Amino acid sequence: MAREGPAVAEEKLEALEVGLLLEGVHRRYGYDLRDYSPDLLRAAVRKVLAEERMGSPTALLERILREPACLERLLGEFATPNGGLFSPSGFYRSLGRNVVPYLRTYPSVRVWVMGCGGGEEIYSVAALLQEQLSRPFRVYATDIHESIVARASRGDVPEQDPETAERDYLQAGGRKSLSAHFRNAQGKLLPSAQLRKRVVFSSHFPVTDAPFNEFNLVLCRRMLASFGEPLKARVLELVHESLAPFGFLGLGGEKDILSSSHRAAYEPIDRRYGLFRKVKP
Repeated sequence: MAREGPAVAEEKLEALEVGLLLEGVHRRYGYDLRDYSPDLLRAAVRKVLAEERMGSPTALLERILREPACLERLLGEFATPNGGLFSPSGFYRSLGRNVVPYLRTYPSVRVWVMGCGGGEEIYSVAALLQEQLSRPFRVYATDIHESIVARASRGDVPEQDPETAERDYLQAGGRKSLSAHFRNAQGKLLPSAQLRKRVVFSSHFPVTDAPFNEFNLVLCRRMLASFGEPLKARVLELVHESLAPFGFLGLGGEKDILSSSHRAAYEPIDRRYGLFRKVKP
C-alpha cells in the first residue's frame, strides 16, 4: 500500500481536529455546526486560528471550552454574508412586482429574514415594504448568535459606495431617494429610526431551534449556502413549517428548492431569483 505524503497526512489530521472541535462546541454550548459546509468550516477555523495566533484546532478547542468570548469569534465567521443594500437589484424588483401585490391582500404582514448578517438585506426589505406595501408589517431578523444579531440591530450597515447603493435602490424599484431611508455617515449608510422600528431582532439557530411564528414571506437566500445537503433539507423543513398558506419563499436560486421534501408544495414565481409560493400544506 502506498504511503501518504506529508500534505495528505496533515490534511487528514486537520479534518480530525476540526471534527473534535465541532463535537466539543456542540457538547459544551449546544451549537451543532457539524453539518455545515466542510469548506466553510475549514476556512472559519483557519481564520480564527490566525487571529488568535494558535497552532491547531485542538488548541482552539481548549480555549473555546474555557472562554465563551472565543466561541463568539468563531461563530462570527458563520454570519451570513448579505452583499450590499438592494443587491442584486433584480431580486428586489421581482419582489416588488411579483410578491408585494399579494401581500397587500393581508391586513398585516410578517417577514422572516434568516441570517441577518450585516443587516443589508433586512433594511433593504424593510425599505421596499415601507414604500410599497401600505399595510402594517414587521420584519423578524435572526442569526445564529446574539453577537451577530447585536451588530445588525445597531444599524451599522457595512461601508459601501453610496452611489452604488443609490443606483441599486432605484433599479430595485425605489420610489423616493435612498436618503429617505438611510443617512450617509462617513461612508456608512445608517437606517432611519422609522426603518429600524419595523425590525425585531433575535438569535435563532435553525439547526436545532423550533419555528417561532407564522410568516407571509421567508427569505433565506444566502444562509443555505453554508449548509451541507442533509442540514439544508432540515432547515427547509423548518421554513416550510413557518410559512403561512400561500406564503412566499425567497431562496438563493431554483436549485435550493430541490433539497426540500416539500418541493411539490411550491410553485415558482421567479425562477431566476429563487422566488416561490407555498400552494400546498
